[in-house]
Amino acid sequence: MMLQRVRAAALHTRQMSALLVVGSSPPNLKRRPSVATYSTASGRRKLPMNTGLVFVPQQQAWIVERFGKFNRTMDPGFNICIPFAERIAYVQNLKEIALDVPHQSAITLDNVTLQIDGVLYFRVTEPYKASYGIEDHEYAVTQLAQTTMRSELGKMSMDNVFQERTSLNAHIVGMQANAVSVQM
Repeated sequence: MMLQRVRAAALHTRQMSALLVVGSSPPNLKRRPSVATYSTASGRRKLPMNTGLVFVPQQQAWIVERFGKFNRTMDPGFNICIPFAERIAYVQNLKEIALDVPHQSAITLDNVTLQIDGVLYFRVTEPYKASYGIEDHEYAVTQLAQTTMRSELGKMSMDNVFQERTSLNAHIVGMQANAVSVQM
């Protein structure tokens, strides 16, 4: 019985090495998708193809690269794009996006642990900076909001937390605006 398992493993190893010599990938390895995608609120979508005449939908901005370098931002409406020389590298949604800030623990000034969460509303105003300035702007905004919430709650006592919700929101919005102006 043990000999049969060893032979099966040796046979499997030979098949795998034969596959690697030929140049194809082994069947159990996942391949990256060959089509570029962008994320939306409803999921991931393929980047639009460059057919020469392009119609950009309302509330979107398309970033065009010519020979791999940023060329321009296409605004909504009818646009002309040179096939093979230019490609649509990024699609940025200009609508307001609501992101759920996950539950987290925060400790107040008087050492009381609170479970907090939130909803963050933002929108992209500069598509170039959202495309080239940061890898994942939605993740970065969420992380900054979480850090700011924990930091601001650490400065308050338990009694003041519910009374100071408006100032807490103002601090979070101010920190977001400050980070965007400093980073970009």
